[in-house]
Amino acid sequence: MTQDTFYTIDEVAKLLRVSKLKVYDMVKKRELPSFRVGRQIRIDSTDFSRYKDIAKETAAEQYKPSDTNQYTAEWFNNRPRPFVIAGEDMSLDLVARYMTKGREGFRPLRYCGAGLANLRSLYRGEVDMVGCHLFDFESGEYNIPYVKRLLMGVPVLVIRLSRQYRGIYVQRGNPLRIQNSNDLAREDICYYARNSGSGTNLESTDLEAALQVANGAADASIGIESCAFKANVDFVPLTEELHDLVILRTPQNLKLIGEVADIIRSEPFRKELSVIGGYDLTESGRVVYEAI
Repeated sequence: MTQDTFYTIDEVAKLLRVSKLKVYDMVKKRELPSFRVGRQIRIDSTDFSRYKDIAKETAAEQYKPSDTNQYTAEWFNNRPRPFVIAGEDMSLDLVARYMTKGREGFRPLRYCGAGLANLRSLYRGEVDMVGCHLFDFESGEYNIPYVKRLLMGVPVLVIRLSRQYRGIYVQRGNPLRIQNSNDLAREDICYYARNSGSGTNLESTDLEAALQVANGAADASIGIESCAFKANVDFVPLTEELHDLVILRTPQNLKLIGEVADIIRSEPFRKELSVIGGYDLTESGRVVYEAI
């Protein structure tokens, strides 16, 4: 039985005697097949060997594609391009599903990170698109102040996805009569606090926070309204927030941007989110910021 071997970006760079940035560029342009394990990129040794063979033959102008070799130039050009969507809101799962349904040339991958960490991943080129709902207390605005600070010099497009209410998950009927955030400090209330890092705190997703309340592990937690419907808990609204999509505006992503904009403006997509509940889609699809 043959043992599979996989290379890291750094290992491939050393083998080819080029910079890591060059290897990242080859991966992004789909010149070198790759896959992700979490946030890490890996290259199969077989794909690497075939890439070298093709590169040698092309350089010598001797490469002639055959029906038996799937790794032809045409194969590389037509291979579905993987792109990563980061964020924890379920609307992003819906975007990914629509990208795989009747839209050729794309292979969406989901990463459920949160908040500032996602924008940093976008800056490093580790993801292509981020769902963002970060409030800036200094300006009183959502998302754009963070995009300007963390993605300075990076070409991005910010598209409005939805308006949502963020509030308190409480058990059905709200037996403890929780009315506002001050009540969460009461001694008779078991509040489920999440780790720091996302729009409010973080655990993994808002849905997990809602489920903690639904199964009786906590009396209250905080998240967005749509997860209250899914977890079958009651919801006490606190504030309205804006959820935007931040997309790298690179030549490779121009088709992706058009596809995503078409999806979130489409009637089927809007109907599905409306059925879930908790989303105001009045401004969906509007470009709210652009940095070239």
